[in-house]
Amino acid sequence: MEFLNIQSKKHVFEVEIARPKALNALNLGVLEELEQALTQVTSDHRVVVLKGSGEKAFVAGADISAMVKLDEASAKGFCSLGQRVTTKIEALEQVCIAVVDGFALGGGCELALACDLVLASEEARFGQPETLLGLIPGFGGTQRLVRRIGRAKAMHMLTTGAKLSGLEAEKAGLVSVCVPKDQLNAVVEKTVGKILQSPLSALGRCKKLSLEAEYKELKNGLEREKDEFSKLFSGPEAKEGMQAFLEKRTPNFAAKP
Repeated sequence: MEFLNIQSKKHVFEVEIARPKALNALNLGVLEELEQALTQVTSDHRVVVLKGSGEKAFVAGADISAMVKLDEASAKGFCSLGQRVTTKIEALEQVCIAVVDGFALGGGCELALACDLVLASEEARFGQPETLLGLIPGFGGTQRLVRRIGRAKAMHMLTTGAKLSGLEAEKAGLVSVCVPKDQLNAVVEKTVGKILQSPLSALGRCKKLSLEAEYKELKNGLEREKDEFSKLFSGPEAKEGMQAFLEKRTPNFAAKP
């Protein structure tokens, strides 16, 4: 694959997003390869590990240089693909672990939210800054973030662009375990080892029942998110927000009456 490094070890399926120069930003190609990679997970695997290459980011977000070219119809298609990927991660029987060191913003935070466990370094940074670009999260962020950390804290992140450090995210309930950077790999290895002590039959049932308890109305929420995300591409604010981001300037949003 062009954008992913995949390793299938004994009982462990590891996917590394490999666009370090772009801070592993999600474009159409990355999402398509992620969707394809998830079909390679088999009943021999008990754990899926998702990580980003380099030391700066897990995934810094969606690729704004690609998104700025979208219209409402193509934005809905892009959103649908992102939601399929995050939903497929959740639907896997295997325990899915996001390993976050550095930025997990926008689509990166949404990928982490779709995983069962988030293991992070103290240098991790989580955020959903889409409204600063005149957008909203489109890969499940408006739904999963609220369910994970509660509406009050989620709304603070969603409306201000606030970022949580690894320790803050652990305290909020977004992160399972947060450790110093130099201990992260050891914690991942230890956690995977503990999970592998249990059979997939038990692990899968725990995952299914916990998701049913938390996400009974998720499907309807994702459809609403997709509709509202794509509608923003028919107006001027989203284009201005993304263009300003690419030009490294403050966006000039028209005042609302």
